[in-house]
Amino acid sequence: MKRKQVTAACLMAATMLFSGCTPNISEYAARAQQAGKSFWEGETTDAMAQDSDAAAIADGETSEAGETQNDSTGTGTAAANDDKVQDSAAATDDEIQGGTTATGGEAQHGDTAATADSEMPATGETQTDTATESAAATAPQIPALMTEVTDSVYEAYAQKSNAFTGKLAGHDRLSRAENAALTAVLSQKEYGDKTLCLQNMAKYDSNANESFLLMFESTPLTARGRISGDLWYYDGESARLLEKGIVVTGLQQVTGIGNPFVILETEVSGKKQAAVWTVKDQKCEKLLEDAETIEATKDGVCTLYPAEKTVYDPLVSEWDSAEETVPVYYERTADGFAERSYRELTASEYLAYVSAEDSDEEAQAWKEKMEEQFYTQTDENTEYTYWFYAIGEDKIAYRCREAGQSVGQEEGIDHAVAKYSWCISSLDQGKLTKASETISGDGFFFPSRLEQEEALESLEDIPNEFTKNRLNKVQKTARATVGQAVAQILEVQEYPDDALCFAETADYDGNGKKETFAAIGRYDGAFGAPVCDLWFVGADGAALEEENFAFKELEKLGSAFVLYRGYEVSGVSDMLFGVQEQGAVRLLKQMGHFELDDDGDLMAWTAGTEAAPGYYDISLRTLTEYRLEEIREKELLQYKNGKAVLKSILRQVGSDSGKIQILSGENDRIHVNLSDAEGSWYETWKVENDRLVLTDSGEGSVKEVHESGDVSGQNAVSQNSAVSEREADSISENNAAASDRTGSIGTRSVTKSGQKSENGAESPAFDFSAPDGTAKETQTEQE
Repeated sequence: MKRKQVTAACLMAATMLFSGCTPNISEYAARAQQAGKSFWEGETTDAMAQDSDAAAIADGETSEAGETQNDSTGTGTAAANDDKVQDSAAATDDEIQGGTTATGGEAQHGDTAATADSEMPATGETQTDTATESAAATAPQIPALMTEVTDSVYEAYAQKSNAFTGKLAGHDRLSRAENAALTAVLSQKEYGDKTLCLQNMAKYDSNANESFLLMFESTPLTARGRISGDLWYYDGESARLLEKGIVVTGLQQVTGIGNPFVILETEVSGKKQAAVWTVKDQKCEKLLEDAETIEATKDGVCTLYPAEKTVYDPLVSEWDSAEETVPVYYERTADGFAERSYRELTASEYLAYVSAEDSDEEAQAWKEKMEEQFYTQTDENTEYTYWFYAIGEDKIAYRCREAGQSVGQEEGIDHAVAKYSWCISSLDQGKLTKASETISGDGFFFPSRLEQEEALESLEDIPNEFTKNRLNKVQKTARATVGQAVAQILEVQEYPDDALCFAETADYDGNGKKETFAAIGRYDGAFGAPVCDLWFVGADGAALEEENFAFKELEKLGSAFVLYRGYEVSGVSDMLFGVQEQGAVRLLKQMGHFELDDDGDLMAWTAGTEAAPGYYDISLRTLTEYRLEEIREKELLQYKNGKAVLKSILRQVGSDSGKIQILSGENDRIHVNLSDAEGSWYETWKVENDRLVLTDSGEGSVKEVHESGDVSGQNAVSQNSAVSEREADSISENNAAASDRTGSIGTRSVTKSGQKSENGAESPAFDFSAPDGTAKETQTEQE
């Protein structure tokens, strides 16, 4: 009987094949067996002609080997597309996804939901209905969406699909091995009918087909566009849960770079996190998990880490974290990933990579712009420092520090800071061109993340240019007067051994005794400059004038003044000091920046504004602003090129002389104020050899100064002065009468009697009552 059943089954199979019907082989075997049984038992049912869906195993039924088949379309007729049937027959255990990344969401399921070949009893005996029902009852149940994904759900997934690879069960046909992986997961944890499965299968360690499976709920996907669920790994035999209840923003399989691996990007408490999952010796490893984003490159990955260090505040020694990222490149290795090698370059070595043909004017202009960028150290109050690197053989990079930027109060900081940025360019056949691929951003760039702490520590190394300014060296090698002054400061406040000291000593007030101005503090490597306290040491000892000053240099002006140069804070970058009544006096406090012109006169700009500078004579121990008087246009014609200058001025205002004001200064300067509906601007011309030479121009206007005045005590803050109440009142009145821009003291007299110095000589006093408005000393200066 058994032999006859088998013979009948073979005859039926031949009939089906010759008629062009090619169902799934497993399905065919079961149906052939049933047909043979029916034939010999005298039953009339045409088992071979029944609907394929009726013969198929219900959703979720598995074979003894654990193989699960998907049924997505639900049609189940013999009229299924030939292509789909062929695809189903071609799915084998050895199927491997190809290409550099495997993308899901393209193929549709076939009609056939087949049983496994192993469903045939080994002895050839017929299975009983009871055994079939028992197997169905114990088999893992496949959620409904894994058998057929609805259009609305797939549309929601398609909006995210660019960040994902793999097969979406219920939409893409799974192979036997993929079904086995899915079954292994479902055998450990039961998922609801609204669960989806995304699977990436490959030979991750070259041994067998393994899978990373993402089981996620469709409700968050359709409602908020979020993919949240569990990540599993299947090693070919069993499944293991890797991540539970995670929000996934990307899941990418990468092949073609050594053994395949998977990039997983997630979101935790609103922050991005990324990691790489690899398989070695059938064990999963999670690598580079502190990254924010990971991108595949031709030979590895580029990891983008959070930029913890972006803007540095030198006054409080703190970094301001920003929502930026910095890249680090890794190469794929047999053991996982290793940082790409790098080497430091000089500016000239970096520029040697720049390619620009002599005949290509645009490329040449671009190259010249880069040269200017790297070799120009300062721009107004900002100083630039660059570090250059070669990363591997195909990339070059640089890090830039902009020190001295004054950040407005609307951003929470109102003082000078250091801002870091980076740029990485890919080389084209070893050359950098304008068309080369380049990425850039803000933050402290470390070419090697493993060495970032060393890189930060190296910033604190004091540059060689400050070697002579080390505090211990100044105490040993400086002149006796400086050494004594520093010793007095250290009695008041302690400083560490690696502190820096800058000092200038002279007899600033002409009383025969020297005074010292000093800046002492720490070198701040992240900011790139010292941050110092400003001191004055005179007859009454050491006095602290200013704390935490972002320091550039200490400069002596003339014989009576000292200038502390720094980085702009609230519009002030420089502080000017003199000495009166044996105490330090800060002068022109409303001025923020000072420079000497070619004639040795002091130019001062109002703090925090776009305006023309004021000009001051410092040739004596006085600070006197030059008088300005308005003149007529025709007076320009007395100069050799006066006619041409006047024409150029009139041309700027449309020949409307009412928009022009011309001022003549005592220092041979001609200032022209111009205005129109959009604003005002000025031009300053210097008289040289009876010709007018343009020396300055800008926004704002030059203020008229009718009378000269000494401003030695203007806005003075003297901590050790002995000014009488009458003198103080007189100074206050003069300050109130000062001009808006400079606040210079007028011709009202303030006479201070001289004081005896320790050697018996009378110190010179400042006489503000001189006929020409300048201050004159009451006796000969003591050198």
